[in-house]
Amino acid sequence: MANLSRRDFLRAAALVGAAGATGGAAALLGPACRGGPGGPAGLARPSDRSDRPDSSDVGRMARPFQPRNALDRRLAVVKGDDPEAMVARALALLGGIGQLVAPGDLVVLKANICTDQPPKVAATTNPRIVAALVRLCLEAGAREVRVIDHPSGNEADRRARAYETSGIQSAVEATARELGAADKVTVPRIRPELFRAHAIAGATFIREAAFYGPALEADVLINLPVLKNHSGAVVALGLKNLMGLIRDRTALHPRIQEGIVDINRPVGVDLTILDALRGMKRGGPHGRGRAEYVEARTVVAGVDRVALDAWALPLLGLDLNAVGQIREADGVLPIPGGEKGTTDWKKRGIVEGTV
Repeated sequence: MANLSRRDFLRAAALVGAAGATGGAAALLGPACRGGPGGPAGLARPSDRSDRPDSSDVGRMARPFQPRNALDRRLAVVKGDDPEAMVARALALLGGIGQLVAPGDLVVLKANICTDQPPKVAATTNPRIVAALVRLCLEAGAREVRVIDHPSGNEADRRARAYETSGIQSAVEATARELGAADKVTVPRIRPELFRAHAIAGATFIREAAFYGPALEADVLINLPVLKNHSGAVVALGLKNLMGLIRDRTALHPRIQEGIVDINRPVGVDLTILDALRGMKRGGPHGRGRAEYVEARTVVAGVDRVALDAWALPLLGLDLNAVGQIREADGVLPIPGGEKGTTDWKKRGIVEGTV
């Protein structure tokens, strides 16, 4: 797939928005996901409708990789009890945040803020991990850091509560105030009108999707999943976490393993950092009922999201045979530098640390 420059992306997004204003893209962009205004829409297979994105979008990334990404291609596995120090150590093992974030960058952190559960439930990314990344990015000179997700649920007030109940908004805001950078950090609420349609080259199920524009504008995109099982998708790790960037998650459900791979195809993720401090082995994705946990006390970082997800499976008592989304992503999803992601994490290599 050829890279799409940020300027080209913004121009394409503007064209789609203009078409939507005249009705040409209205059906494609659709109303919000289930629980949002208007009910489910936003993704489609080509047989479902004729008003597909312009053919010039086909084969392009909706969000390109950061070409100057010089991070080590191994996985950094850090154990300990201090999340901030663990994140800093993981990045140091890969060469340091300066190998990815440059002064003036817009950085988007795609956290998991899927539900209104407190941090101890481990259904959402640990707020100390998110805040640690905010700090590192600001210290590297980022001009803006956005912490983004698309909470699930049928009630608007419950989706709104997720940002605060998870502890993420307060932790991020406290860090920004401490650094005197409150004007540089946002935890924006999802706005349905900002989703933009993109064709997905090479897709096997979801041929086109509406992705969230404010995430795709990033100079640097960092994915921050949490280690947990999922009642529908088996696991919710790095690949699954990108479902929070699309408008209609329900469209993936008939063939969710393939669908997760498809929505990852056009999105260049520069770095994935997995919160495996406390993993949910049962009860995911929301942690209700009789949830069961593994106290893994681990943070894992890497540019290869496929290898990272494959590495994490044994922590949940699983292997590749149980998880189609990871197995089918092997040799399919690109990573920075033009290689393909691999499930053979031993081939990628491991560097370890303890704090």
